Amino acid sequence: MGTTGTFRFIDYSGQAVIATYRPIEPVGWGLVVKQAETEAFAPIDELARRFVLLAALVLLMIAVLALFLARILIRPIGALVQTTQSLAAGGDLDISWQIKRHDELGAISTSFQQMATALAQCRQETQYLSDALQRQTAELESTYSELRQADQLKDSFVRNITHELRTPVTALTGF
Repeated sequence: MGTTGTFRFIDYSGQAVIATYRPIEPVGWGLVVKQAETEAFAPIDELARRFVLLAALVLLMIAVLALFLARILIRPIGALVQTTQSLAAGGDLDISWQIKRHDELGAISTSFQQMATALAQCRQETQYLSDALQRQTAELESTYSELRQADQLKDSFVRNITHELRTPVTALTGF
């Protein structure tokens, strides 16, 4: 007899339908079943709506989680940047480092703290050496002044002695 199949068409009421047919061979009949497309695809449409809603909800949750994680990561980085900018401006090297973490940010914070401590020690040593240099410079200037005065006294003494030694010699030679 005939074959089986499925097709889509517009029925007498103008509605899109899906129909399937199959022959019933013993009696020579055929069976046709039709259903409106909206009714047939309603579960799929509902599933698609639920999937879109679920996807939107998941994306919203991911966005909230990303913002939360970003704030957790950015806050210590902001504090680290502010502290390092204060250090770079030549400010106080005894800055309170508020980042107490056990990750890479904590390691960077610890490194900066060690660097600031080393800079403070270098600054103290430089100040000590500068003070010592100023004291030695003052001593050298004082010694130089005394030596100049002694040199002037020596020059004056030599001139006087030379003058005194020439005066009697001049009288003897008749000049």
